[in-house]
Amino acid sequence: EVLYIQICTMLHATTTKTQPELDQPVCYHCGKPCMSGNKFAEGDHLFCCHGCKSVFQILRKNNLCDYYDIESHPGVTVEVDQESYQALDVPEIATSLYNFQDAQRARTELYIPTIHCMSCIWLLEHLQKLDSGIIQSEVRFLEKKISILFLKEQTSIRKVVQLLK
Repeated sequence: EVLYIQICTMLHATTTKTQPELDQPVCYHCGKPCMSGNKFAEGDHLFCCHGCKSVFQILRKNNLCDYYDIESHPGVTVEVDQESYQALDVPEIATSLYNFQDAQRARTELYIPTIHCMSCIWLLEHLQKLDSGIIQSEVRFLEKKISILFLKEQTSIRKVVQLLK
């Protein structure tokens, strides 16, 4: 038992942040540390990468910065490979992802494993402000799913998925 406590104490000592690390600036969007000489600043806000800065700019442009009032550093940084979405342009693949469609509209339901907080829900339920082709988005938090109704002439399943990514 004493050995276990000593090991835990040693592990805690090696993983606890030192004072200089605590003073390091963090990304306004995701909370990750920002490097010194950071070139991803926007006004008073620092960002760790172009992706986080871009998300902030999109939210600000669409008057959605209330997103940051819900939780500090709610963002998640992801890598986006635009070529991996090309298959969604194939009509047979796109329509296989629809739960409903008529001549103008389509509804899809997607699994979003990274939904983790109220900020996520708030942002996901305001997608129509980010893409005018989206009519409605509804999150089912416990299932980590989102249902999106959109106008097929104004947006596509590929654009919706890329927006979510």
